[in-house]
Amino acid sequence: MGAWVVYMPARLWYSWHHHPGEEMYLILAGQAEFLRKGHAPETLCEGDTVQHESNQPHAAETHDSPLMAYVVWRNGFRTKPVLTPPEMLS
Repeated sequence: MGAWVVYMPARLWYSWHHHPGEEMYLILAGQAEFLRKGHAPETLCEGDTVQHESNQPHAAETHDSPLMAYVVWRNGFRTKPVLTPPEMLS
């Protein structure tokens, strides 16, 4: 298991990607739109959480404000994220 704090500046597009590790974001400050395959887009703010299952394609976008989040990974920590090809998103 690993954990760290992530900062995403305003107007950042964090492309669709996936990885074997399960991942949970706890939003500490700011807001961002989180996208997960199989789910409607969610705009998350301070105190909200989102979980990405193992190998579930996901992306994020900040708009006018930056985001700071506490991120926890479980399993597959040594495997780097892989960009998700468009055909995996349909």
